Amino acid sequence: MLDRTIALIQSRRFDEAEKELSRLLADAPDFPRAHSLMALIQMERNANRSAVDHATQGIALAPDDPYPHYVHGTVLFHQDKIREAEQAVQEAIQLDPLDSNHFGLLARIKASRNDWTACLEAANQGLELDPEDDLCTNMRAMAQVKLGQREQSFHTLNEALHNDPENALTHANLGWTALETQQHQQAMEHFREALRLNPDLEWARLGILEALKARNFIYRTMLRYFFAMTRLNPGTQWLIILGGFFGFRIVRGVAASAPALNLILFPLMLLYIGFVYLSWTAKPLFNLLLRLDPFGKLVLSEEEVRVSNIVGWLLLIGVLAIAVGTQTDLPSGVLTAILCAVMVIPVAGTFNREGRSRLILGIYTIGLAIIALITVGLLVSGSENAFGYLGIFGTGIFIFSLLGNFLR
Repeated sequence: MLDRTIALIQSRRFDEAEKELSRLLADAPDFPRAHSLMALIQMERNANRSAVDHATQGIALAPDDPYPHYVHGTVLFHQDKIREAEQAVQEAIQLDPLDSNHFGLLARIKASRNDWTACLEAANQGLELDPEDDLCTNMRAMAQVKLGQREQSFHTLNEALHNDPENALTHANLGWTALETQQHQQAMEHFREALRLNPDLEWARLGILEALKARNFIYRTMLRYFFAMTRLNPGTQWLIILGGFFGFRIVRGVAASAPALNLILFPLMLLYIGFVYLSWTAKPLFNLLLRLDPFGKLVLSEEEVRVSNIVGWLLLIGVLAIAVGTQTDLPSGVLTAILCAVMVIPVAGTFNREGRSRLILGIYTIGLAIIALITVGLLVSGSENAFGYLGIFGTGIFIFSLLGNFLR
Protein backbone atom coordinates (compact mmCIF):
# COMPACT_ATOMS: atom_id res chain seq x y z
CA MET A 1 0.00 0.00 0.00
CA LEU A 2 2.85 2.40 0.75
CA ASP A 3 4.25 2.05 -2.77
CA ARG A 4 0.89 3.07 -4.20
CA THR A 5 0.67 6.00 -1.78
CA ILE A 6 4.15 7.22 -2.73
CA ALA A 7 3.23 6.98 -6.42
CA LEU A 8 0.09 9.04 -5.75
CA ILE A 9 2.10 11.71 -3.91
CA GLN A 10 4.66 11.88 -6.71
CA SER A 11 1.85 12.38 -9.23
CA ARG A 12 0.37 15.06 -6.91
CA ARG A 13 -2.87 13.14 -6.38
CA PHE A 14 -2.96 14.17 -2.75
CA ASP A 15 -6.66 13.50 -2.09
CA GLU A 16 -6.31 9.85 -3.06
CA ALA A 17 -3.02 9.49 -1.19
CA GLU A 18 -4.54 10.96 1.96
CA LYS A 19 -7.46 8.53 1.83
CA GLU A 20 -5.06 5.60 1.45
CA LEU A 21 -2.97 6.76 4.40
CA SER A 22 -6.00 7.53 6.56
CA ARG A 23 -7.21 3.94 6.11
CA LEU A 24 -3.74 2.62 6.86
CA LEU A 25 -3.35 4.72 10.00
CA ALA A 26 -6.80 3.69 11.20
CA ASP A 27 -5.61 0.07 11.13
CA ALA A 28 -2.00 0.77 12.23
CA PRO A 29 -1.78 4.10 14.11
CA ASP A 30 1.83 3.39 15.13
CA PHE A 31 3.19 3.00 11.60
CA PRO A 32 6.00 5.63 11.44
CA ARG A 33 6.43 5.71 7.65
CA ALA A 34 2.69 6.38 7.20
CA HIS A 35 2.90 9.38 9.55
CA SER A 36 5.88 10.73 7.62
CA LEU A 37 4.07 10.44 4.29
CA MET A 38 0.99 12.09 5.77
CA ALA A 39 3.24 14.95 6.90
CA LEU A 40 4.33 15.50 3.29
CA ILE A 41 0.70 15.59 2.13
CA GLN A 42 -0.26 18.08 4.84
CA MET A 43 2.77 20.17 3.91
CA GLU A 44 1.55 20.39 0.31
CA ARG A 45 -1.83 21.53 1.62
CA ASN A 46 -0.11 24.20 3.77
CA ALA A 47 -1.64 22.55 6.86
CA ASN A 48 1.50 23.44 8.79
CA ARG A 49 0.54 22.32 12.28
CA SER A 50 -0.79 18.97 11.07
CA ALA A 51 2.34 18.44 8.97
CA VAL A 52 4.64 19.03 11.94
CA ASP A 53 2.50 16.82 14.19
CA HIS A 54 2.69 13.88 11.78
CA ALA A 55 6.41 14.44 11.16
CA THR A 56 7.26 14.47 14.87
CA GLN A 57 5.01 11.46 15.44
CA GLY A 58 6.99 9.57 12.80
CA ILE A 59 10.24 10.40 14.63
CA ALA A 60 8.79 9.41 18.01
CA LEU A 61 7.80 6.01 16.62
CA ALA A 62 11.09 5.39 14.81
CA PRO A 63 13.87 7.63 16.21
CA ASP A 64 16.61 5.57 14.55
CA ASP A 65 15.03 5.64 11.08
CA PRO A 66 16.55 8.47 8.97
CA TYR A 67 13.45 8.94 6.79
CA PRO A 68 11.20 10.57 9.47
CA HIS A 69 14.03 13.01 10.26
CA TYR A 70 14.41 13.83 6.56
CA VAL A 71 10.66 14.44 6.25
CA HIS A 72 10.70 16.55 9.41
CA GLY A 73 13.46 18.69 7.89
CA THR A 74 11.50 19.03 4.64
CA VAL A 75 8.38 20.16 6.49
CA LEU A 76 10.31 22.66 8.62
CA PHE A 77 12.08 24.04 5.54
CA HIS A 78 8.70 24.52 3.86
CA GLN A 79 7.65 26.60 6.87
CA ASP A 80 10.76 28.79 6.68
CA LYS A 81 12.19 27.31 9.90
CA ILE A 82 15.66 27.07 8.45
CA ARG A 83 17.73 26.39 11.54
CA GLU A 84 15.45 23.63 12.79
CA ALA A 85 15.30 22.14 9.28
CA GLU A 86 19.08 21.92 9.10
CA GLN A 87 19.23 20.20 12.50
CA ALA A 88 16.69 17.65 11.30
CA VAL A 89 18.47 16.84 8.04
CA GLN A 90 21.85 16.63 9.81
CA GLU A 91 20.28 14.00 12.08
CA ALA A 92 19.10 12.12 8.98
CA ILE A 93 22.61 12.30 7.50
CA GLN A 94 24.13 11.02 10.72
CA LEU A 95 21.77 8.04 10.66
CA ASP A 96 22.27 7.39 6.94
CA PRO A 97 25.14 9.24 5.22
CA LEU A 98 24.60 7.32 1.98
CA ASP A 99 21.23 8.79 0.93
CA SER A 100 21.57 11.50 -1.73
CA ASN A 101 18.13 12.92 -0.84
CA HIS A 102 19.48 14.10 2.49
CA PHE A 103 22.23 16.09 0.80
CA GLY A 104 19.77 17.53 -1.71
CA LEU A 105 17.71 18.97 1.15
CA LEU A 106 20.85 20.22 2.88
CA ALA A 107 21.87 21.97 -0.36
CA ARG A 108 18.45 23.69 -0.50
CA ILE A 109 18.87 24.87 3.08
CA LYS A 110 22.34 26.26 2.38
CA ALA A 111 20.99 27.99 -0.75
CA SER A 112 18.25 29.68 1.30
CA ARG A 113 21.04 31.27 3.36
CA ASN A 114 22.98 32.31 0.23
CA ASP A 115 25.80 30.05 1.40
CA TRP A 116 26.56 28.92 -2.14
CA THR A 117 29.89 27.27 -1.38
CA ALA A 118 28.26 25.02 1.21
CA CYS A 119 25.33 24.45 -1.17
CA LEU A 120 27.70 23.28 -3.90
CA GLU A 121 29.56 21.05 -1.46
CA ALA A 122 26.32 19.39 -0.26
CA ALA A 123 25.08 18.91 -3.83
CA ASN A 124 28.38 17.36 -4.88
CA GLN A 125 28.26 14.99 -1.90
CA GLY A 126 24.80 13.89 -2.99
CA LEU A 127 25.91 13.39 -6.58
CA GLU A 128 28.83 11.23 -5.47
CA LEU A 129 26.21 8.90 -3.97
CA ASP A 130 23.77 9.14 -6.89
CA PRO A 131 25.06 10.85 -10.06
CA GLU A 132 21.49 11.07 -11.41
CA ASP A 133 19.89 12.73 -8.38
CA ASP A 134 17.71 15.49 -9.90
CA LEU A 135 17.64 17.79 -6.88
CA CYS A 136 21.38 17.61 -6.24
CA THR A 137 22.06 18.23 -9.94
CA ASN A 138 19.83 21.30 -10.00
CA MET A 139 21.20 22.65 -6.71
CA ARG A 140 24.76 22.22 -8.02
CA ALA A 141 23.86 24.17 -11.16
CA MET A 142 22.22 26.92 -9.12
CA ALA A 143 25.27 27.21 -6.85
CA GLN A 144 27.59 27.29 -9.85
CA VAL A 145 25.71 30.27 -11.30
CA LYS A 146 25.86 32.16 -8.01
CA LEU A 147 29.59 31.42 -7.68
CA GLY A 148 30.25 32.76 -11.17
CA GLN A 149 30.70 29.33 -12.76
CA ARG A 150 28.07 29.92 -15.44
CA GLU A 151 29.53 27.69 -18.14
CA GLN A 152 29.77 24.81 -15.67
CA SER A 153 26.16 25.46 -14.64
CA PHE A 154 24.87 25.25 -18.20
CA HIS A 155 26.93 22.09 -18.72
CA THR A 156 25.49 20.52 -15.57
CA LEU A 157 21.89 21.30 -16.52
CA ASN A 158 22.25 20.38 -20.19
CA GLU A 159 23.77 17.05 -19.20
CA ALA A 160 20.88 16.47 -16.80
CA LEU A 161 18.41 17.41 -19.53
CA HIS A 162 20.10 14.99 -21.93
CA ASN A 163 19.63 12.20 -19.38
CA ASP A 164 16.03 13.21 -18.64
CA PRO A 165 14.54 15.59 -21.25
CA GLU A 166 11.13 15.51 -19.51
CA ASN A 167 12.38 16.87 -16.20
CA ALA A 168 10.40 20.02 -15.42
CA LEU A 169 12.71 21.18 -12.61
CA THR A 170 15.75 21.04 -14.89
CA HIS A 171 13.94 23.13 -17.52
CA ALA A 172 12.94 25.63 -14.84
CA ASN A 173 16.50 25.95 -13.56
CA LEU A 174 17.79 26.35 -17.11
CA GLY A 175 15.26 29.16 -17.41
CA TRP A 176 16.51 30.87 -14.25
CA THR A 177 20.13 30.45 -15.34
CA ALA A 178 19.30 32.01 -18.72
CA LEU A 179 17.36 34.82 -17.01
CA GLU A 180 20.29 35.60 -14.73
CA THR A 181 22.60 35.77 -17.76
CA GLN A 182 20.25 38.17 -19.60
CA GLN A 183 18.98 35.57 -22.10
CA HIS A 184 15.33 36.41 -21.60
CA GLN A 185 13.83 34.69 -24.65
CA GLN A 186 15.66 31.45 -23.95
CA ALA A 187 14.57 31.69 -20.32
CA MET A 188 10.92 32.04 -21.34
CA GLU A 189 11.13 28.97 -23.57
CA HIS A 190 12.46 26.83 -20.73
CA PHE A 191 9.87 28.14 -18.28
CA ARG A 192 7.04 27.37 -20.70
CA GLU A 193 8.36 23.86 -21.25
CA ALA A 194 8.67 23.32 -17.50
CA LEU A 195 5.04 24.33 -16.99
CA ARG A 196 3.96 22.12 -19.87
CA LEU A 197 5.61 19.17 -18.15
CA ASN A 198 4.40 20.17 -14.68
CA PRO A 199 1.66 22.85 -14.60
CA ASP A 200 1.95 23.06 -10.79
CA LEU A 201 5.67 23.87 -10.68
CA GLU A 202 5.77 27.18 -8.81
CA TRP A 203 9.48 27.69 -9.58
CA ALA A 204 8.65 27.84 -13.30
CA ARG A 205 5.61 30.11 -12.82
CA LEU A 206 7.72 32.57 -10.86
CA GLY A 207 10.33 32.44 -13.60
CA ILE A 208 7.80 33.35 -16.29
CA LEU A 209 6.59 36.20 -14.09
CA GLU A 210 10.11 37.59 -13.72
CA ALA A 211 10.86 37.15 -17.43
CA LEU A 212 7.71 39.09 -18.36
CA LYS A 213 8.54 41.95 -16.03
CA ALA A 214 12.16 41.96 -17.22
CA ARG A 215 10.94 43.29 -20.58
CA ASN A 216 10.83 46.65 -18.79
CA PHE A 217 14.24 48.33 -18.56
CA ILE A 218 13.69 49.59 -15.00
CA TYR A 219 12.65 46.20 -13.69
CA ARG A 220 15.42 44.50 -15.65
CA THR A 221 17.91 46.74 -13.84
CA MET A 222 16.39 45.92 -10.45
CA LEU A 223 16.38 42.21 -11.30
CA ARG A 224 20.10 42.33 -11.95
CA TYR A 225 20.52 43.91 -8.51
CA PHE A 226 18.34 41.20 -6.90
CA PHE A 227 20.40 38.48 -8.56
CA ALA A 228 23.65 40.14 -7.49
CA MET A 229 22.49 40.31 -3.86
CA THR A 230 21.56 36.61 -3.81
CA ARG A 231 25.17 35.78 -4.67
CA LEU A 232 26.38 37.48 -1.48
CA ASN A 233 26.36 36.13 2.04
CA PRO A 234 24.18 37.94 4.62
CA GLY A 235 27.15 39.77 6.17
CA THR A 236 28.16 41.32 2.84
CA GLN A 237 24.54 42.22 2.13
CA TRP A 238 24.38 44.14 5.40
CA LEU A 239 27.61 45.97 4.56
CA ILE A 240 26.08 47.14 1.27
CA ILE A 241 22.76 48.15 2.87
CA LEU A 242 24.33 50.04 5.78
CA GLY A 243 27.07 51.45 3.54
CA GLY A 244 24.42 52.91 1.25
CA PHE A 245 22.52 54.42 4.20
CA PHE A 246 25.53 56.08 5.81
CA GLY A 247 26.87 57.10 2.40
CA PHE A 248 23.58 58.88 1.71
CA ARG A 249 23.80 60.72 5.04
CA ILE A 250 27.34 61.86 4.24
CA VAL A 251 26.30 63.11 0.80
CA ARG A 252 23.31 64.90 2.33
CA GLY A 253 25.62 66.56 4.85
CA VAL A 254 27.98 67.70 2.08
CA ALA A 255 25.03 69.07 0.09
CA ALA A 256 23.87 71.08 3.12
CA SER A 257 27.31 72.56 3.76
CA ALA A 258 28.16 73.19 0.08
CA PRO A 259 25.02 74.38 -1.79
CA ALA A 260 27.08 74.93 -4.94
CA LEU A 261 27.33 71.14 -5.31
CA ASN A 262 23.57 70.57 -5.12
CA LEU A 263 23.27 70.49 -8.90
CA ILE A 264 25.27 67.26 -8.82
CA LEU A 265 24.45 65.83 -5.40
CA PHE A 266 20.68 66.39 -5.36
CA PRO A 267 20.01 64.20 -8.45
CA LEU A 268 22.28 61.51 -6.96
CA MET A 269 20.29 61.55 -3.73
CA LEU A 270 17.02 61.30 -5.64
CA LEU A 271 18.38 58.34 -7.62
CA TYR A 272 19.43 56.60 -4.41
CA ILE A 273 16.03 57.18 -2.78
CA GLY A 274 14.27 55.87 -5.89
CA PHE A 275 16.56 52.84 -6.00
CA VAL A 276 15.95 51.98 -2.34
CA TYR A 277 12.20 52.42 -2.84
CA LEU A 278 12.17 50.10 -5.84
CA SER A 279 14.32 47.53 -4.05
CA TRP A 280 11.32 47.01 -1.76
CA THR A 281 8.41 47.71 -4.07
CA ALA A 282 9.46 46.73 -7.63
CA LYS A 283 7.80 43.31 -7.57
CA PRO A 284 4.24 44.39 -6.57
CA LEU A 285 4.46 47.61 -8.61
CA PHE A 286 5.35 45.75 -11.79
CA ASN A 287 2.86 43.01 -10.95
CA LEU A 288 0.28 45.79 -10.97
CA LEU A 289 1.44 46.84 -14.46
CA LEU A 290 1.37 43.19 -15.53
CA ARG A 291 -2.37 43.17 -14.81
CA LEU A 292 -2.70 45.11 -18.08
CA ASP A 293 -0.91 42.38 -20.04
CA PRO A 294 -3.28 39.71 -21.51
CA PHE A 295 -0.83 36.90 -20.77
CA GLY A 296 0.78 38.41 -17.69
CA LYS A 297 -2.44 38.63 -15.71
CA LEU A 298 -2.95 34.89 -16.20
CA VAL A 299 0.45 34.11 -14.65
CA LEU A 300 -0.15 36.05 -11.43
CA SER A 301 -1.22 34.03 -8.39
CA GLU A 302 -4.23 34.97 -6.27
CA GLU A 303 -1.98 36.41 -3.59
CA GLU A 304 0.04 38.45 -6.10
CA VAL A 305 -3.21 39.85 -7.49
CA ARG A 306 -4.37 40.67 -3.96
CA VAL A 307 -1.12 42.46 -3.09
CA SER A 308 -1.16 44.40 -6.36
CA ASN A 309 -4.72 45.48 -5.53
CA ILE A 310 -3.57 46.85 -2.17
CA VAL A 311 -0.70 48.67 -3.85
CA GLY A 312 -3.05 50.01 -6.54
CA TRP A 313 -5.48 51.37 -3.95
CA LEU A 314 -2.67 53.05 -1.99
CA LEU A 315 -1.38 54.75 -5.13
CA LEU A 316 -4.90 55.77 -6.21
CA ILE A 317 -5.62 57.29 -2.80
CA GLY A 318 -2.32 59.17 -3.09
CA VAL A 319 -3.25 60.57 -6.51
CA LEU A 320 -6.70 61.61 -5.24
CA ALA A 321 -5.09 63.27 -2.20
CA ILE A 322 -2.84 65.33 -4.47
CA ALA A 323 -5.85 66.32 -6.59
CA VAL A 324 -7.84 67.41 -3.54
CA GLY A 325 -4.82 69.21 -2.07
CA THR A 326 -4.30 71.09 -5.33
CA GLN A 327 -7.93 72.24 -5.40
CA THR A 328 -7.94 73.28 -1.74
CA ASP A 329 -4.39 74.65 -1.75
CA LEU A 330 -3.53 72.57 1.33
CA PRO A 331 -0.14 70.81 1.82
CA SER A 332 -1.90 67.87 3.49
CA GLY A 333 -2.71 66.40 0.06
CA VAL A 334 0.93 66.00 -0.95
CA LEU A 335 1.94 64.66 2.47
CA THR A 336 -0.92 62.15 2.39
CA ALA A 337 0.21 61.01 -1.07
CA ILE A 338 3.75 60.53 0.24
CA LEU A 339 2.44 58.48 3.17
CA CYS A 340 0.46 56.26 0.79
CA ALA A 341 3.45 55.75 -1.49
CA VAL A 342 5.72 54.92 1.44
CA MET A 343 3.18 52.46 2.89
CA VAL A 344 3.79 50.33 -0.22
CA ILE A 345 7.20 49.44 1.31
CA PRO A 346 5.90 47.57 4.39
CA VAL A 347 3.04 46.01 2.38
CA ALA A 348 5.49 44.68 -0.22
CA GLY A 349 8.04 43.64 2.39
CA THR A 350 5.46 41.72 4.42
CA PHE A 351 4.11 39.69 1.52
CA ASN A 352 7.64 38.99 0.30
CA ARG A 353 8.26 36.87 3.42
CA GLU A 354 6.85 33.55 4.60
CA GLY A 355 5.92 31.91 7.89
CA ARG A 356 6.84 33.65 11.13
CA SER A 357 8.65 36.45 9.31
CA ARG A 358 5.44 37.42 7.51
CA LEU A 359 3.46 37.34 10.76
CA ILE A 360 5.95 39.61 12.54
CA LEU A 361 6.17 42.07 9.65
CA GLY A 362 2.38 41.97 9.17
CA ILE A 363 1.75 43.06 12.75
CA TYR A 364 4.36 45.78 12.38
CA THR A 365 2.77 46.96 9.10
CA ILE A 366 -0.64 47.25 10.74
CA GLY A 367 0.95 49.45 13.40
CA LEU A 368 2.51 51.65 10.70
CA ALA A 369 -0.85 51.92 8.93
CA ILE A 370 -2.50 53.10 12.15
CA ILE A 371 0.19 55.75 12.64
CA ALA A 372 -0.27 56.83 9.00
CA LEU A 373 -4.05 57.17 9.46
CA ILE A 374 -3.58 59.23 12.64
CA THR A 375 -1.08 61.41 10.80
CA VAL A 376 -3.49 62.02 7.90
CA GLY A 377 -6.28 62.91 10.34
CA LEU A 378 -4.04 65.42 12.11
CA LEU A 379 -2.87 66.87 8.79
CA VAL A 380 -6.42 67.41 7.58
CA SER A 381 -7.41 69.02 10.89
CA GLY A 382 -4.37 71.29 10.74
CA SER A 383 -2.92 70.06 14.03
CA GLU A 384 0.74 70.82 14.71
CA ASN A 385 1.08 67.34 16.21
CA ALA A 386 0.91 65.90 12.68
CA PHE A 387 4.59 66.53 12.06
CA GLY A 388 5.53 64.70 15.23
CA TYR A 389 3.62 61.66 13.98
CA LEU A 390 5.29 62.06 10.58
CA GLY A 391 8.63 61.71 12.36
CA ILE A 392 7.40 58.59 14.18
CA PHE A 393 6.19 57.13 10.88
CA GLY A 394 9.52 57.84 9.16
CA THR A 395 11.44 56.22 12.00
CA GLY A 396 9.05 53.26 11.86
CA ILE A 397 9.72 52.77 8.14
CA PHE A 398 13.48 52.84 8.74
CA ILE A 399 13.16 50.23 11.51
CA PHE A 400 10.94 48.15 9.22
CA SER A 401 13.65 48.09 6.55
CA LEU A 402 16.21 46.86 9.09
CA LEU A 403 13.79 44.30 10.54
CA GLY A 404 12.77 43.08 7.09
CA ASN A 405 16.39 42.55 6.03
CA PHE A 406 17.20 40.84 9.34
CA LEU A 407 14.27 38.41 9.03
CA ARG A 408 15.27 37.60 5.46
